[in-house]
Amino acid sequence: MKQAFTLIELIISIVVIGLAFSAIPLMLQQESKKEIENIKQEAVMIAIIKAGNILSYAWDEAIAEQRELGVKDKVLDVKNGLSKYDRYPDINSTYRIGHFKGDSRRSFYVNQIFASEELQMDINDTIPDDMDDLIGDIFISGDSTNEHEYKDKYKISTTMRYVQDYNMSMPSDNSTNIKEFTVTVKDSNENIITSITAFSTNIGQQDLLIRSWE
Repeated sequence: MKQAFTLIELIISIVVIGLAFSAIPLMLQQESKKEIENIKQEAVMIAIIKAGNILSYAWDEAIAEQRELGVKDKVLDVKNGLSKYDRYPDINSTYRIGHFKGDSRRSFYVNQIFASEELQMDINDTIPDDMDDLIGDIFISGDSTNEHEYKDKYKISTTMRYVQDYNMSMPSDNSTNIKEFTVTVKDSNENIITSITAFSTNIGQQDLLIRSWE
């Protein structure tokens, strides 16, 4: 009876150990999936932050130059935009259709100032001052052993182009009123994890009306 009981114990032990070892690959697989998911989430966050950073810069080098002179952002003239977005009724106007007259309203510059034809960092710039200057690649180092660091080394690539005012899926060789940029995040093996495309338009800015309280 004792031998039979011992045999049953042995069988049960073998079954339990077998189940335990069969579960280990599943646990490792789940951990690997979790790590991959964490990397994807990090990559998406990096792409969103980068896109937001790009949108915070001046729309064009010409606008950045006017900022240095103390002039607020205004609408630029373009070479290949839809005519209905040009100055109206003629070239001497500082407004386009849809603009409201007023000092604090959106408008063109008094004199014609055209948007850049080549989307790249200006040769005279040492630091970025408009969104075109952010075209290119940057790298982020990671440390998977540190919970406060990124899980992997990422490569962030930014491309930018003009697209047609009437069809944003079509690129334009000359300046238009719409710039399209794409932020692509790759892992340390150059595999694309995520890619985000956004658009920025040539609309200038308006001033908020201020009321003083005494």
